[in-house]
Amino acid sequence: MRNPRHAANAAYDKPPDANLPRRPWRSAQQAPIRVPSGFSTSALGATTSIARPLPFFRGRLRRSKRGIFRMKRFLMVALALSLSQQTTRAAEISVIENETPDHPALILIKGPFLKDEGRKDVGTFVGLVAARKKPAVVFLDGPGGAAWTGLQIGRLIRRYGCLTAVADNVQCTSACALAWLGGKERYMGTNARIGFHAASVTDNSDASASAAANAVIGAYLHEVGVTDFNAIIYLTKADPQSITWLNLSDAMRYRISVKAFSPSQGRWSWTRSALGLPSRRHVDSIEAMSESKPKFP
Repeated sequence: MRNPRHAANAAYDKPPDANLPRRPWRSAQQAPIRVPSGFSTSALGATTSIARPLPFFRGRLRRSKRGIFRMKRFLMVALALSLSQQTTRAAEISVIENETPDHPALILIKGPFLKDEGRKDVGTFVGLVAARKKPAVVFLDGPGGAAWTGLQIGRLIRRYGCLTAVADNVQCTSACALAWLGGKERYMGTNARIGFHAASVTDNSDASASAAANAVIGAYLHEVGVTDFNAIIYLTKADPQSITWLNLSDAMRYRISVKAFSPSQGRWSWTRSALGLPSRRHVDSIEAMSESKPKFP
């Protein structure tokens, strides 16, 4: 007869999970085996399998992969934002043609009005325009930017009696167009694109119209001579994401004083070299060649 004490000891000697079904990942066939270099797994038998991560770690691996992917995406977005900030250049304000007894100075404002450069841009412009003996002609070329800068430059243009112009095939929108309206006389080229829209407040990259900002724009328009209510509505009716393109017919309809500009006019012929346009003689020769009939053999 077997001693009960020995039976109890034998029960304690068994592993705790001896009577429990083995889990699949603990079977001998799926146990990870380290194969020395130079040996193939086929030599160890058909039941040998390639080592796989335990299920306990699989969830952590998936989470770590997602974290790495999110970190990479964050770094890519941050890099794109830094590159976009580096490639965006502030407005360049300079005198490209000095004044002479025959014509005034030509000041060119080219580029966007950046928010952090507002005071610098205004200071640069007032330093240039105040040093002129005659009211300068201000040419504008830019996609807009900070409305505050455009309003301040427009007021200075009006105070010093400057003329404003947008040359042929040049675009001036948003804050740039507001500064252009400050001219004592406003000129636009034949193919110039001058665009307006409602004032906006940027919040989390979403531009939304602001009633207070539009009120400031309306007061500015009245200050620079645009006093007709229909004209003010016309210039501010477009949403911040859209735009209203001004043309000479609409300017006449809403009584916005605008004159046509062309460097071929005798009054503006001196601007050709400053704006980088070909000389009048060269243009005449090109037009004559285009109008002449082709010769056939």
